Amino acid sequence: MSQNYINEKDISCYEVKINPFRTELVLTSPNENNEVFNLNDWVIIAFYKEILLGEVIRKIPYSQTTIYGKILRKATEDDFCQQSVLKKEAEELHTIIEPIVKNIEPSAKIVLVDKSFNRYKAYCYLIAEKRVDYAKLHKMLTNILGNRIIIKQIGVRDYTRSLGGIGVCGREICCRIFLGTLKSITLSMARQQNIYVEPEKISGVCGKLRCCLAFEFNSEQEEILPDEKIN
Repeated sequence: MSQNYINEKDISCYEVKINPFRTELVLTSPNENNEVFNLNDWVIIAFYKEILLGEVIRKIPYSQTTIYGKILRKATEDDFCQQSVLKKEAEELHTIIEPIVKNIEPSAKIVLVDKSFNRYKAYCYLIAEKRVDYAKLHKMLTNILGNRIIIKQIGVRDYTRSLGGIGVCGREICCRIFLGTLKSITLSMARQQNIYVEPEKISGVCGKLRCCLAFEFNSEQEEILPDEKIN
């Protein structure tokens, strides 16, 4: 996308959620489109050769080094009707793909099949105990479906975030309500906070160590003076 003629001050950039496991960065300019886009607006975007329907989740700073898609317009009722058709097609595709995936990796579970708004690509998101042989699976699915399909193996934490749940604190899990990036959590974070318990007792609903260990770990690190860190 050429941006040489655009004044950076006129550019508005957004993060748009396409599905629970995919977001894209997009931009618009008042010189190109007079519509104003707000948080939670549903929009039609162009990203490479794909046309996608998504929800605006936040406004972001513009960067010349970032690759952006483009907001075409706000979504209409007709667009939502079209999305319902695509959802049914994706569900049918799910039933076709599932036995093929299971044949290659029995531990794999398909958690979402999604289609581009213009049917340019299909996406299959799955979780598995082992790393899936993508090359073999992609070749088999492409031959059977005769269509472009992207296979993405996601982590159990990403899957849990998409489902939501209640943590041991009695509140909705952090990754669902405000965490952007899921950082690595280690047992050493618990040990440095003098939490000497079994991993099961400090694990979240996803089965992994709780994200809040990182919050408390960072707070304790900030309270330590520089010379204390050295000693």
